[in-house]
Amino acid sequence: MADDDRIGRNIAGILLGKNGYSVEFARDGREAVGLFAPGKYFAILMDMQMPVMDGIEASRRIREIESDPGERVPIIALTANVMSADRQRCLDAGMTDVLIKPYTKEKLAEMLSSLNTVAH
Repeated sequence: MADDDRIGRNIAGILLGKNGYSVEFARDGREAVGLFAPGKYFAILMDMQMPVMDGIEASRRIREIESDPGERVPIIALTANVMSADRQRCLDAGMTDVLIKPYTKEKLAEMLSSLNTVAH
């Protein structure tokens, strides 16, 4: 999970842990790109607005690192922006889907469950 907000990271970590996921955190997009390796993660939760490098640019760079487009890790945008243009920017950057903040534990679990179905 990449998010510059400590409280957001803590809440997501608790919710993900309760759903049986282990979490590695990045505080900005550059850190997320640095941690990324193909096949390392089930999914990436990526905040759109972060210092140093935003989630859009980080997602583009992660997509450049991936050698096989058929083996792309799902990247879920986390954003409070609900405009269709914002959603399209995420998809154009290679993100898989968008989860609107504030999200509930049910919405997060539903999103990850749908990824699990697609991955298997």
